[in-house]
Amino acid sequence: MRRINSTRVVVGGGTFVVPAGNAVVARLVEPQGVVDPSFGGGFGWSLLDFGGSEAINGIALQADGRIVAVGSTRTL
Repeated sequence: MRRINSTRVVVGGGTFVVPAGNAVVARLVEPQGVVDPSFGGGFGWSLLDFGGSEAINGIALQADGRIVAVGSTRTL
């Protein structure tokens, strides 16, 4: 999780659906914790699928506000 400002945070994680999973990055608006519709094409989240089982292991914010997500993928 990374705080963008006093009202927004970015979280990352993964989903697991047999036989593979996907990585997910979401931007949330606090204090309610609802997804921010101005991110991810109106959904508030972005799904990353590289064809294997993915997970987000870390998140950083660039000076220009862009989100950098790092993680792993493996084929099953």
